[in-house]
Amino acid sequence: MLLNQATNPLIMSEPVPIHAEGIFIMGIDGGVWEDLIFEYLDRDHYYRGLMRSRETLLNELRTVMSNMQGFLDEETIKINGEVVRARVVDISLGFRAHSIGHT
Repeated sequence: MLLNQATNPLIMSEPVPIHAEGIFIMGIDGGVWEDLIFEYLDRDHYYRGLMRSRETLLNELRTVMSNMQGFLDEETIKINGEVVRARVVDISLGFRAHSIGHT
């Protein structure tokens, strides 16, 4: 866990989630897909810093994917009264255009 800059100015602050949205897609085969998009306030460019090392980035994506699956496993999900299990199948990291050029 990253410590807050208020306690130590040499340590990066943790990105703060500020927005999320989900888009559900219903397949003709009965499958349901959901795209989740999270937006973070990342003043110290933690996520951009991950791009410097492929292995560091992959480790972070694996961690996030595992955490997301853990949250889903704790939920009871029902579709038309039937309990179903959700599975995280992919994760990616993207940047908004205005955040790339800032240092």
